[in-house]
Amino acid sequence: MVSYLRLSTPCYLHSYWLFNSISKVVFESGCDCISLSGGIDTSVIAAIAASIGLKPKAYITIYKDGLPKDITYAEHVSRSLGLKLKYVFLDRIKAQRIAEKVVNCVGEEQLRSHSDGGCVELRNDVVFYSTLEEAFRDGCSCVLLGSGGDELFAGYKFMLGLSRTELEETIEKMVRGRFPELQIARCIGVKVIAPLLDE
Repeated sequence: MVSYLRLSTPCYLHSYWLFNSISKVVFESGCDCISLSGGIDTSVIAAIAASIGLKPKAYITIYKDGLPKDITYAEHVSRSLGLKLKYVFLDRIKAQRIAEKVVNCVGEEQLRSHSDGGCVELRNDVVFYSTLEEAFRDGCSCVLLGSGGDELFAGYKFMLGLSRTELEETIEKMVRGRFPELQIARCIGVKVIAPLLDE
């Protein structure tokens, strides 16, 4: 992988390259749906899709008994871009049922390999499973994902303290790592495209 951190070109050229690369992947994907959390990763992909004339149907999963902070952002993005937003609601019973499906799909051993016993991944995977399952039921031919943004653009707090070399090595390793949402999509049988993970 080219070390983009070391290129001495102006930022606007990097943004131009990034926009064109993502636009090409999004356009060629033919995706008619997007998993829209309202975070920067999915919001940028949704904005790029809209800028090239695509209007993917957006999905967000919300836990009924929680405080859905993301919903405000997802609603703002979808409204601003003219995208239809579908809410997928989770309650405790549905979350437990989907958690079992996630464990069957991803594997208990894989979940337990994390230092927290897989709690964070399982929580995130339940959300992805709910979203992708609903999109599949609705007949989406393909779903755009924002996967890879934090890994590619040093979005994790621990990355801020790394040296340039350590950061480049960490990014290289993480973007080629495991993304459970891609595995979940295969289990459900829905096609997904993660433009930020495309070469």
